[in-house]
Amino acid sequence: MWGAGYPGVPQHYVQPALGAPGQYPQQTWAQPARPGQYTQPATYGAPPGMPGMQAGYAAAPASTGAAYMPQMQMAVVPAKPAGEERYVAFSEGTDSGEFVIQTLSGEFLVKGENHGRPYYQKTPPRPGVAPPEVYIYYWDHRDGPSFEGWWFGKSVGGNEVWSHCADTAMLPPLRGWKIPFQGPARATFAVMPKSEKTRRDNSEKVGKLKVFEKEAQAVIDAATKAGSVASSVCSSDPHSLELATVKKAEVELQPHLQALAEQIRQVEGAALGDPARQLLARLRKAQASTTQEAGKLKVMMPKVVKVQQEKQSEERDAKLLKEMLAGVTDKFNNAEDLVEKAEITSAMIDHAGEDLDEAKKAAEQTEASAKQAQAAVKDALAAIGLKLAMLKQFESDQGRLKATDSLGAFREKLRVANQKLIPLMTAQADFKQRAEAKKLADEIDLKLKPSEVEVDKAEEVSQPLLTFAEAARAAGQAAAEATATPKAKSVPKKPVPPKAADKKAKEPPPPEVVKLAADHAATAAATLLAVSKVLEQKRNNQQILFCPPLKKVLEKAEDRVRQAQKKLDCIKAAQKELKERETSTALVSDITEKMSSVEKSVKEAEEAVRSDSTDGGKAEDEAIKAASKATSAAKIAISMKLLEVKRFTAEAGIEAQRSLQEHQKTLQAATDKIDKLKKTSAAQRQSAKRKQAEAKVTESETLARKVEESSVDVFDEAKLQSMSGPEIRKAGDAIRKACATTNEAVDEAQKMITALQIEAKGAADSAQATAEFSKLQARLRAAEASVARFSSLPEPVEKQLLVQVGIDEVDAKVKAAEAKVELAEKLAAEAEENPLAGVPVTSSDDVEQALQPKGVSKGAMVGATAKAPPPAWGKGVKGKGSYKGSTPLALPPAPALEGPVEKAKSALDAASVQLKVASRFLEAHLKLGKIPEDEAEVMKTRLEAVKSKLDAGVETVMRGESKKAVMQLLGDADKKVAEAEEAVEAAAKLAAPLQELMASEDKSVTEKAAGSGKDAKEEKEEKEEPKEEKDETAENSEAASAPAPSPLEEGLAAMNAAAQAASKLLSNVKTTLAVKRISAKRLAAGASEACLEALDASQKKLDAAMRRLAEVRRGSTDRQYAKARKAAVTAFEHAESMVETAKEAFKCLTDLGEDADAVQMQTVLQKAASTQTEANSALAAARAPLQERLREAKAEGVAVETSEVLREFQEMLQKLGPLQTGLDEQRREANEREHKFVAMCLLQEAKEMFTVLDAKLTRMTDAAAPLIADKGQDLLVQAKLGQVLEALRQYAASSSKSAASLFDEMAAASGGTDKIIPAGIATALRALKPEIPDLPDLVGANEEEEKCLVAAISRLKPEGAEPEDCSISKEKFEEELKRRYLCVAVVTMTDQLQVDTSKTVRKLEVGEMLEALGETEKEEKTGLVRVKARAVRDEVEGYVTLAGSGGTTYLEVYTPFLACVRGAEGALAEVAESVTQTISYLKQKNDELKNTRSAGHLAEVKKELTNLRVRASRAQASHSDTKRKVADARRVHDIQLEAQRKRRQEIADKAVAEAMVGEATILVDQLINQANSACTAATELLGPGSSNSSSARPFEALTKVEEELIAARDACTQGQEKIMKTVMDEVRNTSKGPLVEARRLMFRLKVKLAPLPASCQKHLASVKARKEAAMQEAQQAITAALREQVRSAGLSADTLFEQLRKGEGATDEANTLLASCLRSFLQSGTKSLSAEELDAGLKGLEGGITRTGLAELVHEYRRCAKEVALTPSFEVKGSAPTRKLDVGEVLEVIGEVGREESTGLQRARCRALRDSVEGWVTFAGNQGTVFLERVAKPYYVCKADSAMRESCACSSKELRRLRRGEVLEVLEGPKEESTVEVTKARGKASKDGAVGWVQFKDDAGHSPFEQQK
Repeated sequence: MWGAGYPGVPQHYVQPALGAPGQYPQQTWAQPARPGQYTQPATYGAPPGMPGMQAGYAAAPASTGAAYMPQMQMAVVPAKPAGEERYVAFSEGTDSGEFVIQTLSGEFLVKGENHGRPYYQKTPPRPGVAPPEVYIYYWDHRDGPSFEGWWFGKSVGGNEVWSHCADTAMLPPLRGWKIPFQGPARATFAVMPKSEKTRRDNSEKVGKLKVFEKEAQAVIDAATKAGSVASSVCSSDPHSLELATVKKAEVELQPHLQALAEQIRQVEGAALGDPARQLLARLRKAQASTTQEAGKLKVMMPKVVKVQQEKQSEERDAKLLKEMLAGVTDKFNNAEDLVEKAEITSAMIDHAGEDLDEAKKAAEQTEASAKQAQAAVKDALAAIGLKLAMLKQFESDQGRLKATDSLGAFREKLRVANQKLIPLMTAQADFKQRAEAKKLADEIDLKLKPSEVEVDKAEEVSQPLLTFAEAARAAGQAAAEATATPKAKSVPKKPVPPKAADKKAKEPPPPEVVKLAADHAATAAATLLAVSKVLEQKRNNQQILFCPPLKKVLEKAEDRVRQAQKKLDCIKAAQKELKERETSTALVSDITEKMSSVEKSVKEAEEAVRSDSTDGGKAEDEAIKAASKATSAAKIAISMKLLEVKRFTAEAGIEAQRSLQEHQKTLQAATDKIDKLKKTSAAQRQSAKRKQAEAKVTESETLARKVEESSVDVFDEAKLQSMSGPEIRKAGDAIRKACATTNEAVDEAQKMITALQIEAKGAADSAQATAEFSKLQARLRAAEASVARFSSLPEPVEKQLLVQVGIDEVDAKVKAAEAKVELAEKLAAEAEENPLAGVPVTSSDDVEQALQPKGVSKGAMVGATAKAPPPAWGKGVKGKGSYKGSTPLALPPAPALEGPVEKAKSALDAASVQLKVASRFLEAHLKLGKIPEDEAEVMKTRLEAVKSKLDAGVETVMRGESKKAVMQLLGDADKKVAEAEEAVEAAAKLAAPLQELMASEDKSVTEKAAGSGKDAKEEKEEKEEPKEEKDETAENSEAASAPAPSPLEEGLAAMNAAAQAASKLLSNVKTTLAVKRISAKRLAAGASEACLEALDASQKKLDAAMRRLAEVRRGSTDRQYAKARKAAVTAFEHAESMVETAKEAFKCLTDLGEDADAVQMQTVLQKAASTQTEANSALAAARAPLQERLREAKAEGVAVETSEVLREFQEMLQKLGPLQTGLDEQRREANEREHKFVAMCLLQEAKEMFTVLDAKLTRMTDAAAPLIADKGQDLLVQAKLGQVLEALRQYAASSSKSAASLFDEMAAASGGTDKIIPAGIATALRALKPEIPDLPDLVGANEEEEKCLVAAISRLKPEGAEPEDCSISKEKFEEELKRRYLCVAVVTMTDQLQVDTSKTVRKLEVGEMLEALGETEKEEKTGLVRVKARAVRDEVEGYVTLAGSGGTTYLEVYTPFLACVRGAEGALAEVAESVTQTISYLKQKNDELKNTRSAGHLAEVKKELTNLRVRASRAQASHSDTKRKVADARRVHDIQLEAQRKRRQEIADKAVAEAMVGEATILVDQLINQANSACTAATELLGPGSSNSSSARPFEALTKVEEELIAARDACTQGQEKIMKTVMDEVRNTSKGPLVEARRLMFRLKVKLAPLPASCQKHLASVKARKEAAMQEAQQAITAALREQVRSAGLSADTLFEQLRKGEGATDEANTLLASCLRSFLQSGTKSLSAEELDAGLKGLEGGITRTGLAELVHEYRRCAKEVALTPSFEVKGSAPTRKLDVGEVLEVIGEVGREESTGLQRARCRALRDSVEGWVTFAGNQGTVFLERVAKPYYVCKADSAMRESCACSSKELRRLRRGEVLEVLEGPKEESTVEVTKARGKASKDGAVGWVQFKDDAGHSPFEQQK
């Protein structure tokens, strides 16, 4: 569209093809001179042909690249013509860039004369260059008036021209040159004399120079001003400059540099010559100066950037350092705290004094604290090291150095702290060394003494064993001497005196003594081994090895261990002697058993040999093998046992050797007997085998005699001659079979005899056996020789046998051939009868492909003649069935389902092959003589019959195949011809009604045109109907918008489609018939002729159909062109009407004045553009079909002259050219008017935008002034004022004071009567009662803050007051004290508090001020906080939400500070938006006008917009500067507020720290006093004199002290936790300030409390131990008294329970007894127990005493923990032990417990439950070894049903069955029953009290009882 991209102008006009207004498309530059004829656009062409010139087109100039063609020679006239010699051609418009204008522009020099006028040639651009071939010449009217005038051409009178002017003047005209020569006159192109051009240029240059000087002066002044600003910036210190200032100066210089460069370009482009040199010099000087300043700014920029970067780097480094120190400070403080804690803990070691346990604990705590502190120090050092490694992140050296110093200081402090920890780490070394030696000695002695005791006990118990071993060794030595060799006996021996050993010493000790000695020795060895391991472990300890005291202790202990080990070695040697005796006895017994087994097996073998077995001797062999195996086993066993007993040294070993040697002799005798039995058995088996061999030989002889009998006739020549051939063959076959059977029997007998001969070799009777076997072999050889005589039959017999074999083979082959031929004959008959039965329809293409020769394509066969006869089946050479001809018939591959022909052919092939095989087989056998001739003739006769049948079958198949091919060929051809005829008839039927439709349509069109009666004006009005009506009509239905095709069109389309389909089908059928004809020729003679006749008939039908189709198509061509003519005429008429409409719209545009408004101009432009577009579209729509029809006709070979319709098409096409030219001219003029209108709109809109921008800049400056002035001090004062007012509002609300009363109170306190004096505001605030919250924060901590407060209050003075009068009136105070809100987001004001039921009053806009009418309220449903307020703007009241549920804030409390900040931010945002819009607008329009020509309305607008962009850049810089200043002011204000906040926070932290430390100090002092008091009381109670205390109730005192200690311990623990919680919650993360020191003090207090809980716990443990000991003593006293009373009264536990249960205070429960009953019983029997002892002893029994519990009190049971002797008397010495108690054995204490005076051992009388043996037992040894440990009375629970018997014997009476789950009280046992290996126990059932014996453990070790827990 024209005007595209111009703001405010609709895009209606389409620009010309060359893009810019006024440029024409290069389309009609060369056209032949044929009037009225339309030609296609071409490149530069030639004028009409001139007389004597060659007509046609010539080449363009060389630069165009077109082809060169012959030209005319110009007549050069040397005479000088009238007029000037030089002319100048030039363009005054924007078309100078066109190629043609550049070609024509330049100076022209006269060269001669043509047609009475001079002609001129263009001069070369520079000397030395050939002049271009461009001429200006005149041509007269000799060739017609249209050729008369002045021309621009490549040669004078040539056939290539560029421009024409019809003027006939004598000299070249000034204007009127048409470019191209048939186009319109180019108004901007002129030709004038050079002198006139020079004068004109000089006058224009003077005017332009004045304009340029004026514009240049303004540009130079502006650039100079900007340069001075830039100079001042460059002269400033980079450290005092902001980067934005430098950028702003640089940005401001750029437009001036551009303006200077543009001005220089314009002056230079104007080509003003010398007058402009001075102006250019001034401009270039200003440009150089400005460029220099810009260069300085560029140089200054990096410096400022560097300074800024350094500042930023320092800020980032400071921030990074702060982050680093934050992480390190925590770890550093933690490490310092732990080090200090370790130092404080180390002081506790000195306070412990002689209390080693306390000192040890303190040392451990000190070491643990030191380790923890050291870990913390390492962690902190690691963190510092990590931070030091991160120093490269610092950007500045100063920041890096500062960080290094800070981290280095931390590291140095940590190093000092680490040095303090070194001595604390080794505090326990000396203490441990002193205690270690004593501890080691005690430890070793504690472990070694029990081992030594055990070794002594083992030695004492093993004394009988040692005596026996000594005697056994002596006896063994004597026996060894007695059995020594003579040589050994000859050696003199030293006489040994006889020992005084009695006979009893030689007897072995009883097993009980042996077992007891072994157990004691094992126990002693185990304990000694454990001690040895401990000593070995200690010796491996490096600390002990390098510590002499420890090493000496170890050496003494090792000597004691070696001595004990020697004793144990003696016991082990004695045990070995005894074990060898037992082993030797067992060995002899084992061998005796084996010898018995040998004797038994030998007897069984003898019996087996003597018996007559029928199994071939297998039973004998098995028995002998068993005896041999038993003998071998016994022999090996004796040998092994002899080896074992040889190592024995005792007398029993020598005796065992003697017994084993006797057994060896007996075994040798048994071996000899077994050998004899083997020989006897072998002889018996050999005899049986000989009998079998003889039977086999006899059988072979019988078979040989049968062969001889059957061969008599054959070997008799007379009888043989009388036998026929078949009889001979039968007899020979029988003889051969008999011979084979006899030979097999002979071979079997021979193998048996050979095997027997091998077995007989080496036997005792081998000679006799050999003789017998020789006889048998001789008989076999005789039988074999007899058979061998008949194995070779007579020659006639052999021949007859061979003949029979051949006859059988040939007969089999002939039979196979006969079967296959019979099958093939049957299939051939079926194929001839119905060749297509069951076969899928095969296409003709497949048949043709089968019939055509291999390698010949289908197309190659069309029209070809078959020279060779068709293939056929027949008889080949020698009557064999084969294919005839050179090429066999090959049908297409059979489908999945084969037809009859294919099946028959396959069967014939198979039969033929089989027949050939049989014939060849017969001939081969006949040649070789394997078959007689008579038999061969019979076979041949059969084969001939088969062959005849095969040939007949072949002929039958050939007839069927030909029949099949003909049927397929003719059927397919007839079908396709019929389809083609049907298609032609269908096309003819469609073409028949077309003529009638055409006539009727023409008639209806004529009638419609005649009956309408509308003139052209009405038709035009109809065409100009409003577009809206057309659109409405189009919207009704999509079908209505596009006309439906007429019946004629539909009929033509259908007929053409049918004709095209029929033509294609006819072509295909024609090709098909040709191929089928060739295929038919290859058939058999008869079939071929019939097939060809049928194909000829089909061809005739096809030719008739093709002629019919040609007639149908010939008539459709004319009808088609006639229909196209109507459409073309309609389109042409529509195009003409649209062009007329466009002319009328353009006339309205030209009639419109320049003062028309924008809306009217836009409407007219829109209408003109739309009509232009529609006209162009109509012309294109009319031209396209005409060109398409002409091209189609040419392609189809139809000449235009031969068709009236085509001639009419060509004429309409030529008429469309002038119409297009007129439209183009209208478009150019409309474009000019549009540009002017666009320029006016652009300037007006730009000026309006700058008016708005200037107003917003003013408001921005005013709004930002309070923030920028006084370096933000005013901002701080306003913030202070808002803080004071808000504090007073809250104070008035909380204290229920009105604004008036508050004013009176403050006015009086400030020193005024009815006004508040600002100077006394601080005094007034302090005087308020009650005190106002945050008073120190309001008043300030220093004089500067108080001044700020006074200045803030002074802002409340009334308007219009004197400057000196700063007092605040009551009205102003009350007004300011009202709460106001500022709307910061659009929100709704409602009439009620509830949102859901309220109505909207109105919307509040951003920036509105509201006055609160009450306090804020919270809505219950939504939870929104709302307030009732009144809008200041219109005094509307309602409820408004302060903030939404999503976090959106709608209202903020109004303060002067907030109003100032919000106002400045809003103004800045408005200016930023306006500046952005303005710059974007200017940039957009400048880009749109980028390609505008240098002259014209749009070019002027472009220049003006460029100047406005400079103005917009200045506004943008002003906005940026103001924004930066506001941001700086805000930042300064935030820094000031942060400094005030830090000061206030430090004061608050100091108060918090003092309160925290004071509270903790008081708490610690209280806890220390409490703990010391409790520990002192415990010490006094547990001291040495405490036992003699006069306190009558020690248990109460212990309980009270215990409670006090627990309370003190818990309180101290809670105090520590409270201190740590305070530290963790409040001051943990503090890195500086008062809270850091508070944290240190809190840690010290915590450390001070640290030892108190441990001290309390230690005293508490002592108190508890004392209390527990007292309670145990009381319980023991009660138990002793109870047992004494029971023994004295002779009561059992059950009797006592029943007695007490029936007494006073008893319960109803059968199995529970109250403790009070027991207490009464004790009090009645003894007076030695106090009430407090009874209470302590019976504590825990308040819930009742069960029967079992009473039994526990009455009876005392002990379990043997270590083997100990049970003695009959109380004294240990002189009392032989009754027996040893086993470990785990349970005993009942039945007597008093006493301590033996001589040994100091505690002993008591006990009864062993296992066997009821009574005696005295020691409880524990002198060295602490516990022999008996206290256990509960044994009870067992029955796991499985078991029998309870009357006595321990299994045969005793069963009392009852114990069920699963019953509890059994053990009275005696468990004990083993002697008869069987079971364990029994005597017990009492808890269920019914039944007493008896139960099986405690069976022989497998399984027990049905488990001990009750």
